Amino acid sequence: MAFGSWIKKIGEKVKNFAQKAVPIVQKGLQFAADKVAPVLEKVGETVGGTIGNIASGIGRGIRTVNDKVQPWLETGKEKFLQPAYDNNNYGPS
Repeated sequence: MAFGSWIKKIGEKVKNFAQKAVPIVQKGLQFAADKVAPVLEKVGETVGGTIGNIASGIGRGIRTVNDKVQPWLETGKEKFLQPAYDNNNYGPS
């Protein structure tokens, strides 16, 4: 019995941490994709050569990571961070 409550408390702490972390990660990724990536791509085009290709590649990579991670964050919020049962109904009705 004590072990079960210990595990439950750990689960609640993980959930609380995730509820705080997910919005921060989302905003950070969105900022990087909207603001940083276009600047890097433009600098890369302007500079040209090897350095320009690297900068442009990093900008494209930021956008790609954002496009891949955002749907996973939304899925995680829906499935894991919202309560499994409403009104403390812990079983089928």
